[in-house]
Amino acid sequence: MRVYKLHPRTIGERELTVDAFEEGTQKQPPWYQKDAKDNKERHFAVCPACDNPIQIIGLTQQQLHTERPYGRHANTPVPGFALFDSTVFDWCPYLAKNRSGTVTGKRAADIDDIALSILALVLTQYDRVVHILKRDLGFKMFPNQAQDLLTHWFDAEGYLYREATLRNIPWMVAYRARALSLFGQKIESDALRQAIADGIPDLEVADNGRLVRRTGGRYRSIMWCCIHHRFAMNDEVLEETMEFVVTVDNQNTVVHRKTVSFEPEYFDNLLRLPESQARRDRALLKATREVFQQRLSPDLLHRVEDRARALESDAAATLAAPLHRL
Repeated sequence: MRVYKLHPRTIGERELTVDAFEEGTQKQPPWYQKDAKDNKERHFAVCPACDNPIQIIGLTQQQLHTERPYGRHANTPVPGFALFDSTVFDWCPYLAKNRSGTVTGKRAADIDDIALSILALVLTQYDRVVHILKRDLGFKMFPNQAQDLLTHWFDAEGYLYREATLRNIPWMVAYRARALSLFGQKIESDALRQAIADGIPDLEVADNGRLVRRTGGRYRSIMWCCIHHRFAMNDEVLEETMEFVVTVDNQNTVVHRKTVSFEPEYFDNLLRLPESQARRDRALLKATREVFQQRLSPDLLHRVEDRARALESDAAATLAAPLHRL
């Protein structure tokens, strides 16, 4: 892999270069270590997807097969890195055996460390999840549908699935939801507007942007969902996509399809915005908390809130770090 992060239970990944790694670590442990077996220096970091430790290969000595350093999962616990979970080798997308394009099934039947962090971030950042989906899907999701989307995600226990990682939270919330109605939502994408105009003459986008029934038109059911989650490695860079599809009359007649490319650095940047620059949707966050209170036991909700506070504390400590380009 060509990306890394320095700490587990954090969001955000960095491109792996010698300069960035040296600057970020200041050559201190646990990222720089001497191997007791051969007295040679080794370099370590954390996988952005699964939080397991990775060894940095080729940081100080160029490898024969590549000019750039890269990360490789450590097969055993690494001193200084608190987390090591061997079960991630069955699902982490950065591992060679899992690069067939997708992984299926759940990581575990109960809440693991990754699921706890995902829940914590959805609890405190759901307005940003919805903001990203609005941008990528092309319509403004009104509060009642945003709440329906969240309950669908809980119904599916989307936080437990193998493809749900710390780098793809917004898109996996949409991917794990059942079909939802597009009727009445505010359409912002020109391509989606045109597809509706061409494929469903009984509907139209009103002056206020909402999708409504045209005067004299008959009722038509119009639904959206996200399907076909896929990932691939391109020069050791993980690229993830899913398909956003719009269908009419519950007959699987597709009137619009769009490939959505995941941008984890965009989500990371939103999380790192100073409070003075952030535009938060407090009403949506309040509704989100109510859903969490309904769906989680008091003990689990307490654990999620503790993890959320820990993540927010780490984010505050790294606000001075350079942002990716939005």
